[in-house]
Amino acid sequence: AGATKREIAEVIWQMSMFGGVPAMQKALEIAQSVFAEVEEKDA
Repeated sequence: AGATKREIAEVIWQMSMFGGVPAMQKALEIAQSVFAEVEEKDA
């Protein structure tokens, strides 16, 4: 259960209005790193 990668990315994108674009970009970079780490563990 939980949110999909797409849902997580969309929430981060929507939060850019509050945190700004630079914060959104950094958050997406971190999310991609976490997604890759999780996929690596699942493989």
